[in-house]
Amino acid sequence: MRYLIDAAFLLNGPGFEPGMAYVTTAGIDREFRDSRSRMLVDNAIRLGALKLLEPSSDSLARVNADSLSRRLSKPDRELAALALDLKNAGEESVVYSDDYSLLNFLKSRGIAFEPVLREGIKRVRK
Repeated sequence: MRYLIDAAFLLNGPGFEPGMAYVTTAGIDREFRDSRSRMLVDNAIRLGALKLLEPSSDSLARVNADSLSRRLSKPDRELAALALDLKNAGEESVVYSDDYSLLNFLKSRGIAFEPVLREGIKRVRK
């Protein structure tokens, strides 16, 4: 099981549990600019708790072409594409995010997700 995380997980989530496979993209990594967040991310990467992976260009193109992705930031599109790659490879994963647009997109694709602080979405909005 892989746990794909966005910025909300690091800033507001429960933290990294030992032995869990947390991943994110370089685009999400670049969102951490303040010294506290940067230190948390750098330490998590250094200790092996967090790995940076990049989505395939095919999945990224499919996400970018989808009308539901118009509201997503570039880092969120990258995370959605990585989730799509893992789903297509048959890898079990869950995305942690509080971004309703991202959760909406994931739900429409049958990709598992968990909200970090907010209540999750109940239905897909177009």
